[in-house]
Amino acid sequence: MRLLSRTFTVTLKRLSRQAAVLALTLMLPLLCALIAVFLARGEKTLEIRAGVAVAPGDEFGAAVFEGLSRFESPFVFELYTLDDTAVLEEMVMTGEMECAYIISPEFLARMRNGRADGGVVRLISPRSVFHVLADETIFASVLWQTAPETNRGLLAGVLGLEPELAAEIVRESFAYYQEHDDIFLAPIYIYHGQEESGEAPASRGAGARLLHGVIALFLLAGGIWALPCFIKEKPALFPRLSRAGARRYLLGVGGAIFLMGMIQGALALAVIRALHPAALRGLPAELGWLAAYQLAVSMAGLAVLAILRRSDLIYGVGVFLLLLTAALGGVALDLAELGPAFAGVSRFFISSGYIDGALGGGLQNLIPLAAAVLGGAALALTLAGRAERRNNGANA
Repeated sequence: MRLLSRTFTVTLKRLSRQAAVLALTLMLPLLCALIAVFLARGEKTLEIRAGVAVAPGDEFGAAVFEGLSRFESPFVFELYTLDDTAVLEEMVMTGEMECAYIISPEFLARMRNGRADGGVVRLISPRSVFHVLADETIFASVLWQTAPETNRGLLAGVLGLEPELAAEIVRESFAYYQEHDDIFLAPIYIYHGQEESGEAPASRGAGARLLHGVIALFLLAGGIWALPCFIKEKPALFPRLSRAGARRYLLGVGGAIFLMGMIQGALALAVIRALHPAALRGLPAELGWLAAYQLAVSMAGLAVLAILRRSDLIYGVGVFLLLLTAALGGVALDLAELGPAFAGVSRFFISSGYIDGALGGGLQNLIPLAAAVLGGAALALTLAGRAERRNNGANA
C-alpha cells in the first residue's frame, strides 16, 4: 500500500503544477460564474428564429401568428408577408433562420370545402434539427384558430342544428375556453426522464443543463490532458514494477486524477450555488453525481493509460472525444427532445448520465457511469498485469 499512497501523493503534486490543469481549475469556476450571472438576470438561454408569412388582409393567418404568443417555446416567430417568401427561403438556407411557414390566404376557404392540404407550406434547411419543435407550436395555433369553424360544421352537419344555433353554441363554448385555456391543446416540452407533474422543476431548464455540461466537459478535458506525461513514463517505469506494483501505481494515478477533478467540480458548484442556486439540486445529490462522473472519467483514463504507448495520440483522440461529447453528450441540449433515436446515441456518453442525473433524472443514469468505472478499472488492471508478464519474459 505504500506504493499506492506514494504514487497518489506525488501524482497529485504533479497535477497541481501542470499549466493545463491550473488553467482548467481557474477557468471552470470563472466560466460558470459568467453563465450563472447571465441566467440569474433572467435572460433567455435559447432563442431560435422562425418566420411566418401571411398575406395582407388575411385575418385567419394573422390570428394564427398572434396565437403563437400564447404558447411557451424557445422560438421567436417573426411576421412577414407573402412577398417576402424569397427572403425567407434565403434566410432558412443560410441558417440565419431555423425554419419558416407560409400560410395560404385560401387556408380557411379550403378547410370549409374539406380540403386543408397546402394551407401551410414549411421551409426548412437540411441542417435544421429544431423545426420539429416549431411544427408543434404552429400546429397548435392553427388548431386553436380552426377549432370554432370545425365545431360549427360538426354541429350543423352531424347533429343537424341550424347554422345560426351552431354558431351561437360554438361562440359561447369558446368564450369559456378563452378563460380556461389550460384545457386546450398546447405543446409542452418535457425533458427526458422528467415526471409529468405539470410543472418542470427549475433545475431542468436549458441554463442548468448548460452549467452542468460545462462542468462535464472541463472535467473530461482535465482527465484527458493529465495522461500524456504518465504515458511517456510507462516504458521506463513498468519493467521495474511487479504485477501488483503496476496495479497499485495505476490506482494511485487514478485516485489523484479523481481528487483533482472533484476539487475543480466542487469549486464550480460553489460558484453556481452562490450566483444562481436555482440551477442546482441539493448539494449532497450534486456532489454524489459529480463523484460518480469523475470516478468514471478517472477509471476510463486509467484504461487509456494502460492501452496507449505513445503520448502524442492522446491529443488527437482527446480533442475528437471532446467535440463528440459537446455535440452528442447532452451538454447544451437534451437530445431526447429530438426523438428516441437521438436519446439512444447520447446514452453512450458518460456526460449524458451525469447531466441527466444531476438535473433530477432517475438512477438509470448511473448505468453508463457504472459501466465506465467497472470497465475502465477492469481493463486497466488486466493490461497492467499483462504488461508485467511481457516485461518479465523479455528480461528472461
